[in-house]
Amino acid sequence: MRDWYDIAKDFGPIVVGLVAAWVAFKAYKAQVEPLVDQLTFVKEQAQKDRDRREYAIAWAVLLEARRIHQSAARRVEALDSLSQPNATSHKTRREPLFISVFDILRGGRADIALMHIRHQTMVFQLVQAVDQFNAAVEVERPAKETIRVAHGSMLLNQITELRDKALALCNALERAYGDKIADPNF
Repeated sequence: MRDWYDIAKDFGPIVVGLVAAWVAFKAYKAQVEPLVDQLTFVKEQAQKDRDRREYAIAWAVLLEARRIHQSAARRVEALDSLSQPNATSHKTRREPLFISVFDILRGGRADIALMHIRHQTMVFQLVQAVDQFNAAVEVERPAKETIRVAHGSMLLNQITELRDKALALCNALERAYGDKIADPNF
């Protein structure tokens, strides 16, 4: 009998320590698991919020790119018809040729940084093309209110390039975000 008593006396504190560690681990786990679940939930909500903002900015950029594309397409048609040899006049007023760009494409909202870098680059190139076209309109015959348009002119080439860049941006955004942009429940 004495042997069991000695064994219990020697290993008793070890067993009590192991039981205490097990109880402490269970208590730790019971307190930490809800925190981990809460952190996971917060991370998921933050990602969903980021995605919503990204798609909202993509939608706004897409609408502006479509507007610029349509404006450029109308100007291409007008300038092309003026450059034809059988046109009654080869001149047009300067003011209607300018294309405005809303602040959203010029970095007016920091959310544009949420978009893929490729799309940001395309937006920058589109804005740059609009600025170059507007500058060309501004310096073409600066003392006159009308601009002479010839076939193959710099203005016609620039507006065609601008139209193509706007269309490329629209297509890229529709490929990247089209399914979520069209979903009203997103």
